[in-house]
Amino acid sequence: MTTAQRLFRENTWLKKGIWVSEFRIESGLNCGGHAFATDGYLLGPILEEFKAKRQELTNSLFEIFSKTNAQKHDIYLEHPPAITFSVQGGIGTHDEDELLHSYFKMDSTGWGSPFLLVPEATTVDEETLELLCVAKKKMLCSAEYHLWV
Repeated sequence: MTTAQRLFRENTWLKKGIWVSEFRIESGLNCGGHAFATDGYLLGPILEEFKAKRQELTNSLFEIFSKTNAQKHDIYLEHPPAITFSVQGGIGTHDEDELLHSYFKMDSTGWGSPFLLVPEATTVDEETLELLCVAKKKMLCSAEYHLWV
């Protein structure tokens, strides 16, 4: 049973017939200054597990979801609704972003550019902070850096 399956097996939303449509996986090491206790698990192995067991997770969640909807709402579904897998935090280059999409099969990625402007949340050198403060969308959405705000 995957980490996500253990977390969502008894999920209140599924038991109410509400589908979980997105799994947002956040880096425990560098995600907007937040601290996520992960018992030492790094993002790569966590993403590898999601990649390897994505269909198993979908099927497991759909089993709970469809059973609930059949019993409580007399709604019968043949196929699970879509699930989006996204990852954010700790992405530093376009190549890293590309790896998350191509190798780990993530549907979307989140770059925390606005967090970089909060001195209490991150440690950004003065020169980079000044560049971020005056950056326009075109500067943040270049092919080289691929940052979104």
